[in-house]
Amino acid sequence: FAGVGTIPFKAYLQGKKTFGFEISPSALTISIAKVNRPSPTNTRILLDTLDTYIKSATPTDSEIINARQVDFNRSLVEFYHEDTFKEILLARRFFLELKSYSIEANFVLACLLHILHGNRPYALSRRSHPVTPFAPKGPYEYRSLVDRLRTKVEKSLAVEYPSEFLNGHIFMQDATSWWP
Repeated sequence: FAGVGTIPFKAYLQGKKTFGFEISPSALTISIAKVNRPSPTNTRILLDTLDTYIKSATPTDSEIINARQVDFNRSLVEFYHEDTFKEILLARRFFLELKSYSIEANFVLACLLHILHGNRPYALSRRSHPVTPFAPKGPYEYRSLVDRLRTKVEKSLAVEYPSEFLNGHIFMQDATSWWP
């Protein structure tokens, strides 16, 4: 039950090899990102590839229609400037189309999940309550997904790892099934 990886993360800070399992795809991504050291070079290559993808693609009508149907207490589209919203949809498609997830892909996606929403100045959403279901407010402002993501990624890559750091393993696994 790794969740978002807080316990495995604490163990890795103590030089322990960590193992966990999780069934939530987003929690799995965040956990994997927390217990593995990404290659800065490969991470930047992935970010550049994502940037190129976003600049060269357009969300489909069905992607926009489906996303507009997601509702917390307002339509999902009300949380973002129209152009930021389109970039989020393209980033979603980019990650869904990846054939396999590297440590770097999990790391970048975890950073993206971190900046999607909130009252933080680096977040992509309009100003809102830090608890997601509360409606956003304030003016719509375009916030470049890649620019903000790159800032978050670079800040995270700059974190010093302890010398005793060991990469961990988080598995997509149901606790009621045979464990790996």
